[in-house]
Amino acid sequence: MLRATRRSAIRYALPLLTLLALLAGCAAPAFDPGGAQTAIAPWQAVEQSLDDIDVIWGGAIIKVHHLEDVSEVEVLAFPLDRGQRPLPGAPSQGRFRIRLPGYVESVDFPEGLFLTTRGRLIGRREGMIGSSRYVYPIIGSAQIRRWPPGFQFDRLHWSVGVGVVL
Repeated sequence: MLRATRRSAIRYALPLLTLLALLAGCAAPAFDPGGAQTAIAPWQAVEQSLDDIDVIWGGAIIKVHHLEDVSEVEVLAFPLDRGQRPLPGAPSQGRFRIRLPGYVESVDFPEGLFLTTRGRLIGRREGMIGSSRYVYPIIGSAQIRRWPPGFQFDRLHWSVGVGVVL
């Protein structure tokens, strides 16, 4: 009787442990999405003149701009996945700037580094991209999550195949 109970426990425990392991591998969001707009792209924020709302955006760093008493990190925006990680293979969603107090070293925000930020839209800034005029939405009071190089390849992938050895 004890042997049957032990087998029954193992039979039910194994699928449960497998499920728990799979759920633990799912990406948790970088920031709590509560109260933040996630469906508005940077170009839409400019087009609709949106201010004073919280957003969660992400993308690749283009450049750091040093102004008189603040720095602004210019970012090429990409849509985010469920873990709020940028999707670099997707079409871009415009550009935005993150305003940070004081002087920010460009080494800490290198060109090409991917990040996700949560912050409040505090205004817009006109600038130039090449010879074209561009209006950037500005995020202030930002929290920033920098993603390590190769983060986009760290996703769990399932595949089934047949191997043949000759």
